[in-house]
Amino acid sequence: MEVRYEKLDLSDYTANGISFDYGNTSADPDQNDPVTEQLNVGLYYEHNIEATDRLTLTPSVRLDWADSFGHNWSGGLNASYALTPEWTINGGIAKAFKSPSLYQMSEQYVYRTRGNGCPYYIDGAGNLDRYSQCVVLGNDNLKPETSINKEIGIAYAGANGINATLTYFHNDYRDKIQSSTTRLGSFTDGGTTYNMFQWDNVPEAVVSGVEGSFAMPLGDRFDLAINGTYMIDSEQKIPLDGGATIKAPLSLVPEYTINGSLSWQATDRLTVIPSFTHFGKIEASPYSATTGGANGDLQDRDPYTLWNLAMTYEFDNGFDLSAGATNIFNTSIKRSGDGANTYNEPERAFYVGLTKTF
Repeated sequence: MEVRYEKLDLSDYTANGISFDYGNTSADPDQNDPVTEQLNVGLYYEHNIEATDRLTLTPSVRLDWADSFGHNWSGGLNASYALTPEWTINGGIAKAFKSPSLYQMSEQYVYRTRGNGCPYYIDGAGNLDRYSQCVVLGNDNLKPETSINKEIGIAYAGANGINATLTYFHNDYRDKIQSSTTRLGSFTDGGTTYNMFQWDNVPEAVVSGVEGSFAMPLGDRFDLAINGTYMIDSEQKIPLDGGATIKAPLSLVPEYTINGSLSWQATDRLTVIPSFTHFGKIEASPYSATTGGANGDLQDRDPYTLWNLAMTYEFDNGFDLSAGATNIFNTSIKRSGDGANTYNEPERAFYVGLTKTF
């Protein structure tokens, strides 16, 4: 059971220093109720059923209620069937649920992009236009986001230490929450002109792909692990002015991603782990609500690889020392204002940590 109460008080909020009025949203807290509240209650039940010696069923059910949108039923059914002691088939279907945040529902809160990730304005003909900055207003009429998630896969666990999986997944979204591409209007403050947008529900979106993993020991001191994901679909239907719709990428994800690591037990206490992540091509979308650039002047991102190095040293008193470096070759990928296609990739970084186990 989960009970969560949230309260957002914007009595002293000044809309990020800009001045305007639109509908029920205003930079002046005296114009509308600055307090937004939400009470969420969730009840969840899951049970493993050994149907046969080989078949395990896992049904689940959840009831969510919130005073802002009422109740929602969700749940799922997963199954695992052992073909042999080494091979297993797994599958399942489940309904997921996500309620809007208080910031997205508040009529008082204004998200100011400052030019970073400014949503596009798309007219009925599919033409693009935007100012250098914009604001995204709250929407107290938002619906909860739901999805139907399906997957089926096969797993292998051999006596020789080899473990491998291959899974197909397909997720259908309804009312996905994101900033709208429909411009409400514009205003000028301090010499800067802003487009106005609002948090909204995207009626339909779909994500599907294949993911796999492979792990095995290489002798007594080395362990190899590789996993990857290939995206088949990642798109949404965006409504245009006039009632038409277009298809666009749901998010800027690589066509494929591969992760690999080699764990080396250098001594009884010291483990060294070099690893990498390889990203495939990322297709840019002129219709993405989080993409920079203007008038479709966007670029696809070419594949690239990041390399990391980590180590762990185990002391005999329960302390573990960890340290390492990420992006050790300092691959620099930056988002720019002109032709931006995705996001900044952090450059080389170092870390160190100490853990005590009781």
